[in-house]
Amino acid sequence: MGLFGFNAEKKLAKAQEQLARGFFYEARAAFEEILKREDVVGGLRSQAAEGWRSARRAMMDQQMEEAGRLLQAAERDSAIESLRTVLEIAEDDLDCSEAKAVLAKLQEETEGPEAIMRTLEIPPVAAVQAVVDESADGPVFGESPDDLMEVYLGPLSEEIAERYRSLGTEFRDAFLSLQQGDPQDAARRFEAIPDDRQTDPFIRLERGQALLLLDRNEEALESLQGIELPAPLERRRAEMSTILLDRLGRRDEAEAEARRLYAAHPGEADIAVFFSDILIGHGVFQEALDALKPFIPAGDPPEVIPLAARAYLGIGDLQEGKDLLEQALEVFFQGPGIGGRAPRFPVAAARELLGLRIQMDAGLEGVRALAQHLIQHDPGSSETYLEAVRRYAERKSAGAAPPEGE
Repeated sequence: MGLFGFNAEKKLAKAQEQLARGFFYEARAAFEEILKREDVVGGLRSQAAEGWRSARRAMMDQQMEEAGRLLQAAERDSAIESLRTVLEIAEDDLDCSEAKAVLAKLQEETEGPEAIMRTLEIPPVAAVQAVVDESADGPVFGESPDDLMEVYLGPLSEEIAERYRSLGTEFRDAFLSLQQGDPQDAARRFEAIPDDRQTDPFIRLERGQALLLLDRNEEALESLQGIELPAPLERRRAEMSTILLDRLGRRDEAEAEARRLYAAHPGEADIAVFFSDILIGHGVFQEALDALKPFIPAGDPPEVIPLAARAYLGIGDLQEGKDLLEQALEVFFQGPGIGGRAPRFPVAAARELLGLRIQMDAGLEGVRALAQHLIQHDPGSSETYLEAVRRYAERKSAGAAPPEGE
């Protein structure tokens, strides 16, 4: 299941990459997935908790900017929705006093004091917040390098953990830099390990991870090839090798590696998603869809639905793909279920659906409405959504059909 169970290390790296690239909604969801797992150790949990808060702060900033733009355009109701979104994202652990003040002023101007009190009610604290709070009682994060190393080794079998311990302080320090999100320093430290130990498969695995994160793809692949590892680490090696082969344009080899990995882990949703993503990128749509179908009813992990929709689109079944994405949005619009917690807006599925509605010429009203939801929940990409609607509206006005594949 990966070094830290369910690929928590990989999930954390992906979340941090999404955060750095400005994909704040996706980053928040990935950090939350880590925090909700009981088997994630204190060090990773601490990093995920901080990343979760950082993603939410960035989303709040985006919504505040959007509210300002809407107020300048005299779109008061939409601005109020953006400010309410700030409060929802903030829950009770982030400062949203500016949004509260602006919202109170707007509401007082139109609806009076009682409306202000209703507007400023904070939704119930998310379950994930309780998980973050509880993590404070877990292992102390980083009192010494050896203590911190033990935190990361905690989920491993004793046999594998002992192998990591045996690799010395140079490896330990490089490994810790990698886990703490500094692949540049990690790569430098790995390269300083004496030559007679550079062939160790554990060192080559972790050095390959650092080089992959730095986009030094040829070197990373060379570090990962021809090494033998215990089964839990072999999965990581296979995943990284697949990614590197794909980056380097060696598509047949990447596909073969992904297929071996999928065959070795039947019934595992994360592997099916990984495998299908590679196949879809190569235009192998039916096989990707077959791998995803067992996981579509539960829609877990979240990537399943948009990937399955892309696979349906690839085999020419536009209606099935559209229906699948519409269902994902319907779950959101139905509102809170058991427990009273509203579901997250499915940004990835909505993006796919916007393109599909345009491709299927579903009508300007439906395209514009979906774009507005995307702008509200993903304001950082608002210009992209507005441009897609503008081009579609122009074609509709000219009586032209949308180009295939848009």
